[in-house]
Parts: sequence; C-alpha cells; structure tokens
Amino acid sequence: SNGNGAARAVFVSASAFTADPTDATTYTGNTIFTSGTQIGATGEYCVYNSNVGSSVAVTGLTAGVTYYVKIYEVSSSTGTNCPLFDVTTPLAGSQATSPLPSAAGGISGTATVCQGATGVAYSVVAIANASGYTWTYSGSGFTIASGSGTNSITANFSASATSGNLTVTGTNTCGSGTVSANYAITVNSRPTTQPATLSFTAVGCTGMTINWGSNGN
Repeated sequence: SNGNGAARAVFVSASAFTADPTDATTYTGNTIFTSGTQIGATGEYCVYNSNVGSSVAVTGLTAGVTYYVKIYEVSSSTGTNCPLFDVTTPLAGSQATSPLPSAAGGISGTATVCQGATGVAYSVVAIANASGYTWTYSGSGFTIASGSGTNSITANFSASATSGNLTVTGTNTCGSGTVSANYAITVNSRPTTQPATLSFTAVGCTGMTINWGSNGN
C-alpha cells in the first residue's frame, strides 16, 4: 500500500544510491530508464512521480545488470507546490534483470568430411542461461538433420558442399550470447576430370602395362 504522502517518486540506478532527491525540486518520471530527471549527475533516474497506481513498468534496462530502486513519499509531485521528500525512510531494494546466455565454448565434431556425408555429429557444452542454440555454417551445402535449436546436432553435407566454419551461439528471450570460436570443417570433393588417355604397352601372355595420359583433378 502507498504511504501517507500526496505522491511518491521512484528512482532507479545501475549502481548503489549515493544521494537523495532535493526538496522543492520537480523530478519528472519517465518509464524509459535514463530518460527521466536524475538526482544531480548521479545516474539515479526518476521513473515515476505520481499518486496514481502502485506500480511502474520500466524499460530500457540492460540484461544481466543489478538495478537499485528507491521509493520516496513526497508532499507533492510538482515543484510549484514545494515538494518535500521523506529521505529518512525511503523504501529501497535491488533486482537483477534476466541475463543473456553465457559465451559459447568450443565445438566438438568431425573436422574432415566427404561431400554427400550424412548424420555427422557436432556439439557444444550446454551454455548457461541458454534456452536455444543457433548454428551457423559459412560454407554451402550444409543442413541440420536433427537437433536444431539444441547444443547437439547432426548435419548432412550435399553432393556439392564446400568447406567452411561452423559456429554456435546461445539464445534466450533477452537475446544472443557470445558466439563460439570458428570450427573449421574441410569437405573433400569428388574428382570430376579423368585422365586424358588410356593405352596399353608391353602386352604379354601373363601381364601388360596400363598407361594413361595427364592426370585428372
């Protein structure tokens, strides 16, 4: 329930409070953090200054940061009425916002594959605070066959797949964490050009020599 002031002013800071509001000063509240009036140059911003309601939804915060809150009863919410603040017993508390996923570790799997390979396994140790995983491959012809969105996948390489780097990042409702280091995958390609000529020499009863022209690729 509210206190006995005519209104109340709510201030939010990303660090512990070092000052209190000054009497006879109007602090304009704005629910977007850092957009309201601050106490001096302390970084303690007013997010609410009113007598309507008993809550305020604040936006513009940073994931994984502890924010400090103080609520002051005040005699008036406007400077013309000489607002007086109860700085002796303000309601105070702190709360951390939900964090981003932690940085992804190294990827494990098969570093050399053939074009057309299927069911090749890749994984990363579970990432703290991640509810999903985004896998990215810089080459072509790579598709996730199973485990999409998890920390363990199997992949297929098409008949024309190319070499590239595989990375993974953890995700949650706050955003994406730090991407993993590149995991280089070499894709061995199928030869497409045969030797130019074929001939036979030294043909005898029990043997012969097989000759071919310039090598293929």
